[in-house]
Amino acid sequence: MDPGTWFYIAMLVVSLVVQVAMRPKIEHAKPLSIDDLNVPGAEEGRDISVVFGTCWIEDFNVLDYGDLRNEPPIKASGGK
Repeated sequence: MDPGTWFYIAMLVVSLVVQVAMRPKIEHAKPLSIDDLNVPGAEEGRDISVVFGTCWIEDFNVLDYGDLRNEPPIKASGGK
């Protein structure tokens, strides 16, 4: 092989080593829990507003927010 090819191969190896050495370290993030979410909640004794149509309410009381599970429900299969 000609010397130019060896030069290009050497530069490729050097650039790969530098790229691997300079990459940022990735920290593993902990998964979110229900306490980390900022969702409105219901308080006992608070008035329930009834709204027809679409409007913005500053003071709200949420009765149902939906399913916030991050694991699928357990499904049992029938056996013999």
